[in-house]
Amino acid sequence: MPLRASVVGAGVVGLYTALALAGLGYEVVVYEAVEPGAGASTRNANVLHVVQPPPGRNRRRLARAGARLHRICAERLGYTIMETRLIIPALTPIEEAMLPVLGAALKALAPHATVKILSRSQALKLEPALTRLTRRAVMVDGYGVVDSRELLKTLVEAIGSTGSQILKGTVSRITPRGLQFGDGTLEEGYSIAVNAAGEGAARLAEASGAGSYKVDLIGGIMKLYSGPSLESIIAPFPRPGPGKGGALIPQLDGRLLAGPSWGSPKGGLWRRYFRLLSEPPERQVAEVRGVRTVARKRDFILTTQYTPGLRAVHLIGIESPGLTAAPALAVEVLKALGFKDNEFCGMRL
Repeated sequence: MPLRASVVGAGVVGLYTALALAGLGYEVVVYEAVEPGAGASTRNANVLHVVQPPPGRNRRRLARAGARLHRICAERLGYTIMETRLIIPALTPIEEAMLPVLGAALKALAPHATVKILSRSQALKLEPALTRLTRRAVMVDGYGVVDSRELLKTLVEAIGSTGSQILKGTVSRITPRGLQFGDGTLEEGYSIAVNAAGEGAARLAEASGAGSYKVDLIGGIMKLYSGPSLESIIAPFPRPGPGKGGALIPQLDGRLLAGPSWGSPKGGLWRRYFRLLSEPPERQVAEVRGVRTVARKRDFILTTQYTPGLRAVHLIGIESPGLTAAPALAVEVLKALGFKDNEFCGMRL
């Protein structure tokens, strides 16, 4: 009789985890309430991050590991990563004077990355669309951009090729006997269950007796434009205050994504973005409202729950950079389940 594992949630993290378990010989069933990627996985900026500021030790560690794994998995599975860089231009004398401090801070946050202070001519050569008000700039190399829909499709196909399944179903509780669904039915026969339910992961963990976790759902607004097509991710000079900084982000299809912003779509932050360009953005084609599940202390939570019949792992508060960290989170699940010396995406772990 084959070993059976279940994964709740068909976002990028859940699908990567299912693929990792299938690679160990498990017959995996993924349960998804809506459709693959229906939650946060297709409402993000498509960026593979390099710099990930504190707090969040797990977030920073797994984002770094995930960015490396993505390059290996992309080659093995067949999805595209557009290699790029982050450029933060200084547009005023004060910002220019602060560039060395900013560069040192970025290097401390990403010691593995190449961080450089660029002259005006170097910055404009790397990114011709930059505003001519640019005085100098700081650059961080090693960023990537993916198409999350292409990635999801690739992962779904890869899971199907293993003989595993993705089924529609709303799991309300993980029990020692198996998975209980919203209609009261119970699916048994699993020795492993992974809660990768995204927005609903904290509720499922509590209902399953794994503890109570405070998670806030925070929305953000992103705008998609027909162009211009950028060579680099361009971000405004950091300013103190609440909220996450956004950027102008090139997309694989040549379009331009601006955001995210936690404020109004007509707020001042959007003007800060567009001041970075030599010409205004082209036609707006969509407005995307993203969502992130923010746990206390702004960190990923991974907790295990063992019973005589079933081992469960709960992934809670998987916010940005969850896309970057996704393959590393799959590896973390394997470790939490006690697996050692295994292979993922062709790489010995």
